[in-house]
Amino acid sequence: MVSKSKFLVVLKIILLFYLFLLSIEFIGVFTNSLAGAWLGKTLGSATNPLLGVFLGIIITSIIQSSSVTTSVTVGLVAGNIISLTTAVGIIFGANLGTSVTNSLFSLAYFRQKGKFELAFSYSILNDIFNILSLVVLFPLEYFFHPIEKLSLATASIIPSNIIFLPKLLNYLTEPVISSIKLVIPWPSAFLLLALFGIIFALQNFTHIIKPWINSKAKDKINSTLLGNTLLTFLAGAILTIFIQSSSMASSFVIPFMASGLIDLVRIFPYLLGSNIGTTFTALLAATATGSPLALAAALAHLYYNLIGTILVIFIYHLPIFLAQTVADFESRHRWFAPVYLVGLFFVIPIAGILLLSLI
Repeated sequence: MVSKSKFLVVLKIILLFYLFLLSIEFIGVFTNSLAGAWLGKTLGSATNPLLGVFLGIIITSIIQSSSVTTSVTVGLVAGNIISLTTAVGIIFGANLGTSVTNSLFSLAYFRQKGKFELAFSYSILNDIFNILSLVVLFPLEYFFHPIEKLSLATASIIPSNIIFLPKLLNYLTEPVISSIKLVIPWPSAFLLLALFGIIFALQNFTHIIKPWINSKAKDKINSTLLGNTLLTFLAGAILTIFIQSSSMASSFVIPFMASGLIDLVRIFPYLLGSNIGTTFTALLAATATGSPLALAAALAHLYYNLIGTILVIFIYHLPIFLAQTVADFESRHRWFAPVYLVGLFFVIPIAGILLLSLI
């Protein structure tokens, strides 16, 4: 029989997790109010894949959703507003841009040096994976278009209306969000609610799981729950497919990392699986258009992450080593984290866009 205290702990975890998911949806309410036609117009201005990469990075960093960026991109391809070649570049950039979410959420522990180092190492692990994928695959794609060709070939033999999957998260959060909108009509207020909710949920969740650190739970989680690489990978992919947000699927692991409860090596397959799972949102958007070109754009997202995952298997410990090294450097130089975030996700892509506009 479950004791009352254990029941209350489980109930607190469920409520905090729900608050966390709800807070991320609040960010979506805020960014969607700002985006509107601007998002499609800005992405539609991309004239080549390199510009697409920079736009994909910065736009996804702003709106905090690669799903939205890739879905809009798929629609632009379907409407013949941008070429498939350019769309592939945007998708590559969006894949990197979405990893800013983990890094931002890790800042909730910024004042707690030990916890922040652990959370930061996890958050930038996805950055490093995406940077390595971009550095290796983009030059090949730019000159030879292997992913574009493979996507077109696949789209030619797949019915464009084959996939349907509801967004499970809508059933959990939409009633609450709709009710709040009736009381608070200002989009900017949702950003404040999101920041408060995320920090409150992460901090309290960490406090709840703190007693597990020195117990058998830590070893059990790493050896049993995360002991099978394939199952860990599938867990990340399946969860992300159902909630259709890699940001949510990967970010809720941050408190476990900050507490030292989860091993970075064992959680990496979960991140890789989440990157695969997030591609299904674009596939859903493609099926709604009925356009083979749009389906090819969505498939390019899937193939990009699949090939990147296959490549990283051969250098599995390199991204982990780099993430730990960068986090260790940050622990000795506290200024580095904000400079890293602003530099990678905003300064570099803006500089790239400005440079391309001058050429």
